[in-house]
Amino acid sequence: NVGPMPNGKIQDEHIKSLSEIGDWLNIYGETIYKTKKGPIEPTDEIASTQNGKTVYIHLLNDNKSNYFILDFNKEFQKLTYLDSNKQVSHKKTKEGLSLFIDKNEINGVDTILKMEILWFNVFYNIIFLGLQVFGSPNISASGLTISNETGTSFSNRELSLFL
Repeated sequence: NVGPMPNGKIQDEHIKSLSEIGDWLNIYGETIYKTKKGPIEPTDEIASTQNGKTVYIHLLNDNKSNYFILDFNKEFQKLTYLDSNKQVSHKKTKEGLSLFIDKNEINGVDTILKMEILWFNVFYNIIFLGLQVFGSPNISASGLTISNETGTSFSNRELSLFL
């Protein structure tokens, strides 16, 4: 915890820590701000965030170069290291997604991968949620609306909260 001392000042070591966090956020803030929980269940070694069709995968173990994400079924068109924009070596199977991390790309704090998922995944999720949770979909020129038997309806904007 960081808090002021009785005299109202912040200790020098806390100032240094807060400055380092601020520096990190200046570089990697896009992976945190304006995102939501990503499609990968978090563990001590991996976490994900998502903004639209972009998924950020945070690899938190700098001693590990191979990861397996069980039951990862998203289709994606691009998987790169955020720092270098180089392609990430990977293998997708029906069981999940294997990531083979280049040791030269490992960041001691957080190795971040950027994945661009295909839009049909996003639309599939909307339709699936509509049919399974909310009711019947109605697609018109103004967009997608899903209504249930009680008359409650959800617009594109409202449904995006569930993606």
